[in-house]
Amino acid sequence: MRRREKCVIKETLKPDALAIPEDIDDITLEWLQSSLKSRDIDDELRSFSVAPIGEGFGQTGIAALIRLDYANTAKSSANRPETLVIKMATPDPTRRAVARSMNLYDREVRFYQTLAEDVRVRVPRCFFAQISEDGLAYALLLEGFADHRPGDETIGCSIEDARIAVPELARLHAPNWDSALAKSMSSFPAIDQAKYEQAWDRMIADFGHLVPEEIQSAKARYIERIPSLVRWIGSDPITVIHADYKLDNLLFGPPGSPDPIVVLDWQGMRPGKPIQDFAYLIGQNMNSELRRAQEVGLLKLYLEALEKEGITYDFSTAYSDYRKATLYLWSYVIAITGLMVNNHERAIRRKSGLIQRAASAVMDLDTLSLLDQFSAT
Repeated sequence: MRRREKCVIKETLKPDALAIPEDIDDITLEWLQSSLKSRDIDDELRSFSVAPIGEGFGQTGIAALIRLDYANTAKSSANRPETLVIKMATPDPTRRAVARSMNLYDREVRFYQTLAEDVRVRVPRCFFAQISEDGLAYALLLEGFADHRPGDETIGCSIEDARIAVPELARLHAPNWDSALAKSMSSFPAIDQAKYEQAWDRMIADFGHLVPEEIQSAKARYIERIPSLVRWIGSDPITVIHADYKLDNLLFGPPGSPDPIVVLDWQGMRPGKPIQDFAYLIGQNMNSELRRAQEVGLLKLYLEALEKEGITYDFSTAYSDYRKATLYLWSYVIAITGLMVNNHERAIRRKSGLIQRAASAVMDLDTLSLLDQFSAT
């Protein structure tokens, strides 16, 4: 694939003199040293190694693990990292264009530049965050967590992991519940219904055997109501949500770790109904039989955690919102399986599991019966 011209860093994002690496070969010792020094890590690097990670995980980007070898084995800078993770834009032009149209790269860069230090959930320290002028290239250099276990959507969320991840949502949501910050943030761009129609057809062509006939028959009614569903998900009460709170974006610490969970990938961060993050984790990441048995208890766990943070969200309203959010989140399934084309073996397994879980949640919660509560546009 022909490499793009080197990028001009967007002036509004307070750039330094460092270039944006666009692939692994662009990473140099000097670039790493400068990135660390910009965060007051002065230890001299002797060498480093880079290895790709997460193949088949990301739809919009690539990532690599960087192991650092310092000249002085004794630390002279507090909290110097031993490993780093670099995130860059996908080399696939179609997926990169989709990511730009949804402002995904820009959102994550802005998160690390302006909000990361203020959220109450554990996120990686950031040593570099820049985006190109055209919005098609970006890079993040983040703290690594070698002793943490990554979640895996292809397996599904266990009840043990859910009981760690759900209360963490309350810590994320409570501080900005109905806040001026949440209401001042920009939401996703306008919905292109024609693209969703095309994506639906692609989804059915590739995975139609996994989609119940009742859902397939609701295509026109659902797509014409996506704008109304989007307006609902952005209506009060709103807070700052992650919007991609899934297993692949969570790291779980070993027993006794001071960081039992670390939340990654903030590309989707935006204002929205807090129940969306809960519904995505439980409805599309937990295998259906377990979800049926545990969803009410986990919703109560979330509400109890919010109560401890000073937020009252009654069960009846929350459960009603959970059903509506599950209906809204079928649009994620359409986009992931029909717009984000990725033929890696793991990506196909992930999409298959996603459709099966999401479809069973849509049917179990009788969410198609809610469609008439939303206006056709």
